[in-house]
Amino acid sequence: MVKESSYAPEDRLLRTILGMRVYTSKETCLKLPIGGRGRVIDVRWVQSSKTDETEKTESIRVYILQKREIKVGDKVDGRHGNKGIISKILPRQDMPYLQDGRPVDMVFNPLGVPSRMNVGQIFESSLGLAGDLLDRHYRIAPFDERYEQEASRKLVFSELYEASKQTTNPWIFEPESPGKSRIFDGRTGDPFEQPVIIGKPYILKLIH
Repeated sequence: MVKESSYAPEDRLLRTILGMRVYTSKETCLKLPIGGRGRVIDVRWVQSSKTDETEKTESIRVYILQKREIKVGDKVDGRHGNKGIISKILPRQDMPYLQDGRPVDMVFNPLGVPSRMNVGQIFESSLGLAGDLLDRHYRIAPFDERYEQEASRKLVFSELYEASKQTTNPWIFEPESPGKSRIFDGRTGDPFEQPVIIGKPYILKLIH
C-alpha cells in the first residue's frame, strides 16, 4: 500500500477534495551491477491480490545464481539456528587437519552449541560424516525418541562405528570419545589438547 506522504501535493489535493483515487508507481527494480555474472536458475511472474486500498500489482522475479569467494565478515549458519561470522581465513596448509592428513574446511566456536541449546547440529554433523563415508542419505524426524531413549545418539554412533570399520579408519569412531577425534595444528603439527567434534553439516551463507 502506498503511504499518504508518498503522493505528490496535487495528488493529495485531488484525493481530499474530489475523493479521486490516484495511482502512483515507483521504480523499485533491483539491477545486477555492471560486470556482474551468474546463471539464471528461475524466472517467476508474481501477482498480488487486489484490495480496497491497493490495485493488483505484477512483478517478474529473476533468480540468478552467483559463485563468490567467502570473505571476512560474511555470516554463515546451519539448519539449527547455529550461526557465526567469518573472522579469519587461513591458507589451506595452516588449517587444522585430520589424522588422515585432510585439512578441515571450517572451524566453529564451540560456544555456539550451548548458547543455542540444541544437539541437532551435533547429530547432523556426525551423521553427515558417516553418510559421506558410507555413501548414504538419512531422513530423520527431529528429536525422534519415540522408539527408545537415546535413539538418536545410538543411531549416530552406530553409523560412525560402521563407517570406521568399512573405511578401516579407527579414528572416525573412538570408543573413549565417540563422535570426537584428535586433530592437529596445521602450523605446528602438534595435536590439540582435547579431541573435537568433526563432521559434515549443511552450512550456507546467510543474507543479512
